[in-house]
Amino acid sequence: MLRNFLLVNLLLFLCACGPSRAELSIPKEKLVKVLADVHIAEGTIQNLRAEQKDSVANIYYEQIFTIHEVSKEDFYQSMEAMRQDPQTMEEVYALVLEELSKMEANVGK
Repeated sequence: MLRNFLLVNLLLFLCACGPSRAELSIPKEKLVKVLADVHIAEGTIQNLRAEQKDSVANIYYEQIFTIHEVSKEDFYQSMEAMRQDPQTMEEVYALVLEELSKMEANVGK
């Protein structure tokens, strides 16, 4: 009887430890647009002098969060969730690359 109890608990434990998907606080479609803007901002920041980078980065991030109507906390929670779920991160960043490619194609128009 004890053996069956331990076996059932072991099986339940192993099932519970299976891979889980990231719980994003920002919908994936919105997060893709936010991350595309973040990457553009980061690229722009790289061209600044060292003493300007932090303050300009803070301004850019606040503007991005305001434009997309997301909180700083939700953004960082989503980033942490993706860090813990590489499959979700890969999916999101594939969409970010697509979004950046679309943006680049529209620059000359």
